[in-house]
Amino acid sequence: MKIPRPSWANLRGSTLRTRLVATLLALAALGLIVSGVLVNNQLKSYLISRVDEQLTSAVGPMSHTLLSTNEYPVGPIGPMDTIPIGTYAALYDANGQLVSQAQIALTNSADPLRQRITTGNAYAAPNISPDLITSLSNGTAEFVTTSGNGSISSFRSILYRTDQQSIVVSMPLTDVNATLAQLRWLELAIGLAILALLGLGAYLLIRRELRPLTTMRDTAARIAGGDLSQRVDEQAGGSEVAELGRSLNTMLGQIEQSFIEKQQSQQRLRQFVSDASHELRTPLTSIRGYAEMFSRGAASSEADLAVVMRRIDSESVRMSSLVEQLLTLARLDEQPERTTERVDLAELVNDSVLDIRAGFNDHPISLTLADQTPIVQADPHAIQQVMSNLLANACRHTPAGTAIEVSLAQVADRVAVRVADHGPGVPDEFIDSAFDRFARADSARTRTVGGSGLGLSIVAALVSAHGGRYGYEPTAGGGATFWFDLPVSAGDRLDQSSIGLPSSTGTPTT
Repeated sequence: MKIPRPSWANLRGSTLRTRLVATLLALAALGLIVSGVLVNNQLKSYLISRVDEQLTSAVGPMSHTLLSTNEYPVGPIGPMDTIPIGTYAALYDANGQLVSQAQIALTNSADPLRQRITTGNAYAAPNISPDLITSLSNGTAEFVTTSGNGSISSFRSILYRTDQQSIVVSMPLTDVNATLAQLRWLELAIGLAILALLGLGAYLLIRRELRPLTTMRDTAARIAGGDLSQRVDEQAGGSEVAELGRSLNTMLGQIEQSFIEKQQSQQRLRQFVSDASHELRTPLTSIRGYAEMFSRGAASSEADLAVVMRRIDSESVRMSSLVEQLLTLARLDEQPERTTERVDLAELVNDSVLDIRAGFNDHPISLTLADQTPIVQADPHAIQQVMSNLLANACRHTPAGTAIEVSLAQVADRVAVRVADHGPGVPDEFIDSAFDRFARADSARTRTVGGSGLGLSIVAALVSAHGGRYGYEPTAGGGATFWFDLPVSAGDRLDQSSIGLPSSTGTPTT
């Protein structure tokens, strides 16, 4: 059976909190291991250097001992009292053959300071090969660490060679090894305690810091369920989690707004389709009715035939106008790129007034122009259509003989056009929807007079496409004033005018 090897990939399915804690503990453990190894090596080097100093001082006494063949005690006072028990000394000839050896051992006395030197045999000795002895140069000394036999597992030895013989003095490393072993166990215990405390602290800290992410996850789940009004809690401070919360709230707000706009757009589309179908149904019904009258015998009477044909022609013209307006709005919704040019707005407004006078000669129309020629960057045909719609709207919704005043002036760096009438004005309940599509002050859908309710919506779309503003305000003394303004072309600024505009932009105001 193949045993899977541990891998960090096994943590990929765990939580972020678990991976962070595991990574932190792994790095901390690595740091403790590295520091433990360095401390052990430094301490071992220090202890070995102390043993080397003892070996150097013990060479003389132990060499003198090798010349004696008697076993004798060593008292607590003297040159041998600092040499540790188990110290071994050996004398080799020039060929690396053992000549004599000695070792310090305890006496039978209960006093641990009572020592004796045993010569002729040893209860534990270092494993030193003859090749190592003979490889030394004359008059040189070398420190080596070797294994041992008997009850001592390792020795630290100093090897010194002369022309005729070599001397080896070895001290057991039992105390050094015991000290290092105790240090390693102590480091292990302390390291495990540190890792346990560090793991607990890291878990609590990371859980607290990542709590906003958990909240964000729950909020995202509720948003996925369809509740777009949910928001994440923005944490205080400048942490990355707080910044993420603020960014998510901003994004969620934009998403919610886009959904609201989409729903509103769909609602407007449904309303638009409903209104368009209703508006088209009226002339189509009339045309079909007159066609049925013709088929039932209206053609036999010249008077009836004339009425039928006149009404069919009138309703056809009305339907053609409505379809043309719908197509205009559809093209504006697509936001096509417009070809603009420098337009003399005064000349264009003057031409529009002349055209409307020809069609509505029962309305006195006055025109007040700016002192200087206002130049705008615009599509002249589109602005001509804006003026035609505003003037026709004023004429159709006022009684014959009602005065209409058209003025053109500059406000700051914008040139404004106002069309004011002194008719019945706009009802209060209609003001907010005056520029909506199919909006009419007369709510009756079956009327055969008036417009389709698309004229002002076309004005709003065309003016907005040119970066302009539009609006409504009551005329002083009674009536309605519709206005729009456009930016003046760079280098063509007009003098300030006393004619003011309301502060709102893009929406009708009162």
